[in-house]
This record gives sequence, structure tokens and C-alpha cells, in this order.
Amino acid sequence: MRKPNALGIYDMHGNVWEYIWDEKLFFGIREGNLYCADALTGKRIWKKKLSSRTRCAPVVSTANIKAEQAVVYIGCDDGTLHAVDAVSGNELWTHKTDGMIWAAP
Repeated sequence: MRKPNALGIYDMHGNVWEYIWDEKLFFGIREGNLYCADALTGKRIWKKKLSSRTRCAPVVSTANIKAEQAVVYIGCDDGTLHAVDAVSGNELWTHKTDGMIWAAP
């Protein structure tokens, strides 16, 4: 039997995708939300409603930037790529593609 992640969520049927960075757990769920939680305690830091369902893991970009400037990227079934501030959860921008995004950006 599979074990739950830090927030007690089971990935039994491909419904949760995770990425850990800077002691933070970022994960999208199929219902269309992106979460950030403390990776050690599981306490939710923020939640962001996405444009539609998601089937891929978020990715955090930190190349040549300070931690407070990190960006979380995640794609959605409606073809929208979201860029979200990793610290605040505020949306920085979106880009609409021509099809579903099935893999991590």
C-alpha cells in the first residue's frame, strides 16, 4: 500500500504530482489547484486555483536568482501554462498553448 505525502494525500491513481524545493512541497492536484506546503510539517503555506485540471508536476525555477524570486511553473489540461511566485502564490503570468499540457514544463 502506498503512503501519503506530507499533507496526507495519497497518489493512488495519478492525482497528485509533487516537487520539493527549499523545504517547500509544491504539488498540483487533478482538480485544478496548486499548493505550497512546508515539506517538514505539512502545513499549507498557500493554495492557487488554476485555469483547469492538471496532470503534471510543477517545476521551480531558481537559476541565477534569489530564493524570494523563485517561480513555479505548471501546465493545465486547457493548455495554459501558469507562472506563480513560489513565495506568495501570486500568479505572475499565463500563456495559452494550442493543446493540453501533459508533462512538467
